[in-house]
Amino acid sequence: CVKSLAFMDASDFTLEIKSFIDELGPADQGIIFTDLSGGSVNQNATLNKMGTDKDVVVITGTNLGLLMEVILNPAERIDSEILNDALELGRSEIFECPKSETADISDDEFF
Repeated sequence: CVKSLAFMDASDFTLEIKSFIDELGPADQGIIFTDLSGGSVNQNATLNKMGTDKDVVVITGTNLGLLMEVILNPAERIDSEILNDALELGRSEIFECPKSETADISDDEFF
């Protein structure tokens, strides 16, 4: 089961994060993705994770490649090897796109 939370306004997300963690069963794993390591959502998720013995992972600096690699992984649990591979993939997807030599590039060359 995948549950997603998105916070795009100034609403109080504290109870939602706590509830997400509290609702995890003994065999469940919770993964919380955040954008900024010093951001309020990350701080709140990390504090709530530290206050429980449940299997909760908090990942910060999330990009779409990392998120998809974890969410679409067929494994029943995301172990440290899978997580490290996903983190490496996420890091590799961050780069400056090269400047084009010419604006006249065919579809075959682009893709």
